[in-house]
Amino acid sequence: MRFEKITEKEIEPLKESKEITMRKYDYMKYLLKGDFEGIDPRERPTFLDFHGIRPDMGKKDLLKWIEKETGLKPENILDENKDSSEYKKTYNLIDYAYQQGKDFLKNTLKYRDIDIPKEPESVSSEKELFQLLEKSKSFTEKDGANSLKYCRTIKATLISFETVKNDALLLEEATNYFRDAMISSPADAYYKESPLVSIDGKNGINFFVASDSKIKGSLESRAKRLEKAMVKYITRPESNAETAMKDGAGLRITIEKYQAEELIPVLYQWLKNKMRVRESIKIENSAFFSVEEEQILIGNLEKIPLNEGVINNYFIKKNDKNPTSAEGREEIKMTGELPSPKEGKFISLAQPARQFEIIIEAPENKNEKGERKHPFFDLRKFVLARTRLDGFCTEEAFMAFVQDASKETGKKIPDIVKMMLNSEKNPIVALERNIRGKKDYFYLSPAVYKRWQSFDRFVDSAMFSSIKKAQEKQGKNR
Repeated sequence: MRFEKITEKEIEPLKESKEITMRKYDYMKYLLKGDFEGIDPRERPTFLDFHGIRPDMGKKDLLKWIEKETGLKPENILDENKDSSEYKKTYNLIDYAYQQGKDFLKNTLKYRDIDIPKEPESVSSEKELFQLLEKSKSFTEKDGANSLKYCRTIKATLISFETVKNDALLLEEATNYFRDAMISSPADAYYKESPLVSIDGKNGINFFVASDSKIKGSLESRAKRLEKAMVKYITRPESNAETAMKDGAGLRITIEKYQAEELIPVLYQWLKNKMRVRESIKIENSAFFSVEEEQILIGNLEKIPLNEGVINNYFIKKNDKNPTSAEGREEIKMTGELPSPKEGKFISLAQPARQFEIIIEAPENKNEKGERKHPFFDLRKFVLARTRLDGFCTEEAFMAFVQDASKETGKKIPDIVKMMLNSEKNPIVALERNIRGKKDYFYLSPAVYKRWQSFDRFVDSAMFSSIKKAQEKQGKNR
């Protein structure tokens, strides 16, 4: 495999048999009719799993599909109502999402200019909207690359629309509010009744616990930017804004493990009594506490004095595995939902943006070392995202992701490539191609194909077999 600069080249979409293509169109018909509504989205296709719109979909069908995916009413899309304020508002939102979606494809997922449609320049009318949709209909060997270009742009527009609609742009403000409510200066600690009191420090915000000054640690914000929420939207199987922003207001706390047993109940009491979290709080134990230590934590949680009428509802579970994450992270994750729209600071926020996540880790943890560094997580996610959108990631884009990770970590490019391809369970697979006597590679996330394969042969079994063989070959190189 070569690591030198990649020359620009057009890579055609993976060829599909007519049988596979028609089967996908049948799945789309079921999706549009709502036949999948009672099935967990992780177990069936979503709009992100298709590489084109059914050719036989007419205007009426497309309007129903738009309403289903976005909630936008057909009457606010048709040009016959172009003088109404709702029509103008609708197309302002659509065009904003369209421009953000194209920027996301180019700047985050490294698509080239020729991979993103130049026309229409904007989506400000029914004519321009249907121009975009119609271009994504065909998916044949002859015009597959062109239709895929429009299809991925429509997907990016929908993802942008959903994340913006669910207040992704306000996540930084929400995170700062959450942090400022949790920690205060010594002068304001009593007045604000914050559980943590700040101490001057260089790494994040150093603190001690207001009720026990011997418990000390540091805290930092992890506000999710729009593009991060969009990446998570794509890489989660269920593809929705709620999962993309469930850790919207994110904070990270570093503290000695033995003190974490005391800190978690303090934070839990604050969330319940002061932040008025009424729903159950999930506490995920990812190799942080032993079974015995977990039992001590449960005992401490059961002793917490709560306000009258407040229910002591929590549950502890082992962390779910994520195909884009390296195993072995040692942390506690507390997640839940901040006050309902009827009360509190978050009255104007959509439900997903009111989610919070508090990660607790020990100073000696290895979560940000080796393969677990965030630039390497991001690299895996970007390849997974492009696999979800196109079925593969080009060599040019893959190397661009690798070069970014190299700049951020200082690790050499060949070493990063080897790490990505030969690490545990091969999160990325390289498939060799021979076109006109020239060999090159494209890269993909096996997790995407494994999910597709579960949809009653949603992908070609020969393609799936090629991926498994590549995984086995790469595994031998470890």
